[in-house]
Amino acid sequence: MKNLTNTMRQMSSFLVLWFGEIVSAVGSGLTSFALGVWVYQETGSVTQFSIIQFAAVTPAVVFSPIAGVVADRWKRKNVLILCHLIQVAATLGALAVYLTTTLQVWHIIIVVTINSLVTSFQWPAFSSSVTLLVPKNQLGRANGMLQLGFALSTISAPAVAGFLVMTLGLGFILALDLGTFLCALVTVVITKIPDPVQQIRTIAEGKLLAPLREALLYLKERSGLLYLLWYFAVLNFSISVAVALLTPFVLNQASSAVLGTIMSIGGVGMLVGSVLMSIWGGPVRKRVPLMITCGLVVGGVIALAGLRTTILVLGSAAFCLMFVTPVINTTSQVIWQTKVAPDLQGRIFALRNAVATAAMPIAYVITGVFVDDFFEPAMREGGSMARTLGWMFGVGEGRGMGVLAFFVGLLAVVVSVLALCYPRLRDLDSTVKDAD
Repeated sequence: MKNLTNTMRQMSSFLVLWFGEIVSAVGSGLTSFALGVWVYQETGSVTQFSIIQFAAVTPAVVFSPIAGVVADRWKRKNVLILCHLIQVAATLGALAVYLTTTLQVWHIIIVVTINSLVTSFQWPAFSSSVTLLVPKNQLGRANGMLQLGFALSTISAPAVAGFLVMTLGLGFILALDLGTFLCALVTVVITKIPDPVQQIRTIAEGKLLAPLREALLYLKERSGLLYLLWYFAVLNFSISVAVALLTPFVLNQASSAVLGTIMSIGGVGMLVGSVLMSIWGGPVRKRVPLMITCGLVVGGVIALAGLRTTILVLGSAAFCLMFVTPVINTTSQVIWQTKVAPDLQGRIFALRNAVATAAMPIAYVITGVFVDDFFEPAMREGGSMARTLGWMFGVGEGRGMGVLAFFVGLLAVVVSVLALCYPRLRDLDSTVKDAD
């Protein structure tokens, strides 16, 4: 009990921020689910749905390098406050449009783009602040708790949003999201967030590219971290395609309530994995093999769901996939927080985010175009692929989505096996020393 009390005291500032992030994540989850359902029900197009997802990630990829420099040069608390203020303004604008005029898809694209841009600055500032707010031996638990917050959002948001959209409408959800952003803003304002001690480095202060070159050189000298980046880029591509396929497929054969139930089942899996990581904190050694093994499970689950795409299989796959997600994310975050010097974490975390997520917008565009124009027509009765693959996947509505999911899952499996066989990546824990 005494050790638990000491740990809570050491992490008190983090816990305040953590509470704000949980509240904000739940609100954002409600809005994200509601907007996705609204767009697909209004348009009936996988392409339109994918465009929203494309807008949700592309600005974060493009602006992450600049955001990393800002996180390392500015006071991180000021960065977080400004980001929350912009989120409040964007959500308020969306609510005003909804209440005063007819909401259209392009309105949603603008709001989603703004939030993505803000996230590109918010994430490196927040994640690098955690390194200084939490003792090194508690980083695993702290990151597990962050995953726990996302799990709670994943569980509650779909089911609650599915009900609220049908009863109270999209406007109520936007107003609720506005309140959660304000709550997160308050927690940042009242928390003392330290800034790292700047090491003496050869930086041209007036130039943008010099700090980025410094970060790239730091990674080049630790090649295992670079290989880890590329592995996550491929894994994120597979996951992004699967995520883009989930909503259209379920809504083709069931209601938004069923979709919310499946996503909530996935949230339960994430909750269980997050609780595990919050208590355990992850391994001290052999972190990378654990992560890659979990990536192997992710690929296998996606492939299986594509092969037999029923509501039951999708629910089971969602649980398994989301259970290993906190293990992957928490373990990965601890590696980066311990292997990278604190005064470089803003830049390197931003570069990491840009590289690891660069494949996501590509996945969203490919998914929409390939499903609407190729895979679905090809897997209908008499389609070009129905004779050769129909015996394995079945023929008819939704089977083209299943074929695409199977092959991207298989891609993740193959890459994970190769990663486990490559010593520079597999043995990263021992070959790259911890930063001071």
